[in-house]
Amino acid sequence: MIIHLLRSPEYDLNDFKEVIGLLTTHSKSIKFKGHPKEVIEYKDDSDVKHWDEFFEICQAHRKKNKFSEDDYVFLLTEYKNTEDFFGWTDKSVRNYFIQTSDWNQYFSAEVNKHFPISYEVVAWILRSLMYDTQEELLKNAHLRARGCVMDFCDEKEDIILKMRTGDVCNECLKRISDRGVNPVFLGNIFNTMENIRKGLMYRERNELLGMISPVRINLRLDNPKFVFPEMNNLEIKFDSAQTAIYLTIIRLGGLRTKCLADYEDEILNNYLLIKHEPVFDNPYRPIVKEWINPMNTSLFTQKVSKINKKIKELLGDKLATPYLIVNEKGKYRVNLSQKLIFIEGI
Repeated sequence: MIIHLLRSPEYDLNDFKEVIGLLTTHSKSIKFKGHPKEVIEYKDDSDVKHWDEFFEICQAHRKKNKFSEDDYVFLLTEYKNTEDFFGWTDKSVRNYFIQTSDWNQYFSAEVNKHFPISYEVVAWILRSLMYDTQEELLKNAHLRARGCVMDFCDEKEDIILKMRTGDVCNECLKRISDRGVNPVFLGNIFNTMENIRKGLMYRERNELLGMISPVRINLRLDNPKFVFPEMNNLEIKFDSAQTAIYLTIIRLGGLRTKCLADYEDEILNNYLLIKHEPVFDNPYRPIVKEWINPMNTSLFTQKVSKINKKIKELLGDKLATPYLIVNEKGKYRVNLSQKLIFIEGI
């Protein structure tokens, strides 16, 4: 069984990739596959769609790509629907939509919206194991919230409660037991939901406790990973250029803003290290020279701004502070203690 995720055209590609990354990171045996390049067209340009259109899109792409009948297809869309649901399934209980907009109305702006969206994907998989039809799902939904995956969540507070607890009530646990769901697969679903729930709530805990997570950087991987191990292993997705600049700043303790050209070799060597290229005369030197061109420093400034933007989007303004690149007294630096930085693969 494969969980296929489609991106509605109005849903930001980077946001879609973040959700895929969360799902694949926190799941061990469930196979998630994103299809960001699938072309999706709607009947009109209205901002509110009938959910039947969402399911028709899922079914069309299921047929086009010859997905197995056992596979799940999710459409992630910014559009609202006429029934005002955040997610629902068709009669087959194999095609779904998840609304990706408005989550910040239910959680503070500091909460990364990719977590509740990812949580809902996994929650729908669990619900499908409990009931076979739309009618059964509606009949057994909890109209009065219990902090359970089957809460109907007609009120804002119910959604917050459900995702804060990430729980399954005794009644629903019995239903799952009676259905004879494979315990290994079920355990993986529960673990995935719990990991995503922890990620959803980590900011509140860390802000309350004043915690600053270390950063672990693994350069041995094809895609170097910057991970916060004490923030549920959250990952910053820098590209190679951003990684090279950030890595150079933290390894050297800072870069003098008026002398960026002096760091050409250090930035180039880190860039080659990240791209797994040999350190000798190569086509990347002109690229690095352009980044630190003393006659045009705007490109480097833009790269620093994009690095900081990614960190803030992931952590929120408050928790991001010690990890940001700042310009202090004519020097680009990161104020995180060197004792909290662990680099592997050098």
